[in-house]
Amino acid sequence: MTDETKICPMCAETIRVEAKVCRYCGARFQIVRRGYCATDHAIMEADEEGKCLVCGNPVVDLRLESTLLEEIKPAVDEQATPVPDAAPATETLEWVIEPVRGEGVNWRWNGVFLDAIFINIIFVVIAFIYTTPLTLLQPEQLGDEFGAIYSGSLLVLLLLIWLLYSILCESIWGMTLGKKFSYLHVIRKDGSKISWWQALIRAVCGIFEYNPIGAIIVWVTPLKQRLGDLIAGTLVVNREKLHRVEFRSDLTGFEFHDYRRIEFAKITSGTVYKFGLIRRLTLEGLSPQGNPLKLKWNAQFQRSAFERIRSELERRTNLFFPEKIIIGRLILVLISLLLILPAIVLLFLIIFQQ
Repeated sequence: MTDETKICPMCAETIRVEAKVCRYCGARFQIVRRGYCATDHAIMEADEEGKCLVCGNPVVDLRLESTLLEEIKPAVDEQATPVPDAAPATETLEWVIEPVRGEGVNWRWNGVFLDAIFINIIFVVIAFIYTTPLTLLQPEQLGDEFGAIYSGSLLVLLLLIWLLYSILCESIWGMTLGKKFSYLHVIRKDGSKISWWQALIRAVCGIFEYNPIGAIIVWVTPLKQRLGDLIAGTLVVNREKLHRVEFRSDLTGFEFHDYRRIEFAKITSGTVYKFGLIRRLTLEGLSPQGNPLKLKWNAQFQRSAFERIRSELERRTNLFFPEKIIIGRLILVLISLLLILPAIVLLFLIIFQQ
């Protein structure tokens, strides 16, 4: 713990000292700023700008005092904090949608499956280049020992490709291609970018973790971490999941599990895109600096919170967010049906004819 961080007494995780809500367990804190006021000759309470609340002069040796208020239940989809319907639009609201933690086995497996496809494509290309000179030789010129060495070298090559792929992608971008398409992002527990040695630890440990024991470790750890995450101090989070939404008269802020924070000074339009269980909210407006700003939130991961947030946004902005069908998904489904249905009909004809 440093002057900029504190230890949450409820979950023992390190968080920022100015945090009013613990990102991991949802515990709430009261933050008070105090410093020495030369005018009042005493330690006085100060505002956010560091000015004495009594005389308005700047204080020195400003310190933050954090006091635990109460323990609250994690506000996950079904346990989200209830919101009064009659709250005025000017009231400041802060909703903790879901505490920050890693993703479970199911969604991680989706990323691992896609990565396996990409790695095998890379392996086939490199192996083809590697084996091309050997095709020029006669089979009888190659002995059994050479064949064994060659087969072993291909296995080593596959392992090296897998390690380099994981280390380079995660240390540079924080995600592999499989994680990117699965909305996953590898971060440190404080939200910062992981280093190359953390990516190395994760990759090496991953060799021994793609089995039921590795899945059990993810299931039983509070923050859904595998062994490599526990050793490296990392989390694999869903970057589309909201951690917190802040509604103020002058600002609307969205904070995600990968510590991204997007703030709107004004929201000018919004659209809801739907297809099946998929929900995507697109917002356009202005940032606090006056720059054009756009937010796309894939809300299917937090569907119960989606309607609450949408209703509150519409109420505060006096806008109506129209609903549209995701045309691309619809076309993909139609093409799939056109390809699959004839095959199913043909299969039934063959069965009945027999």
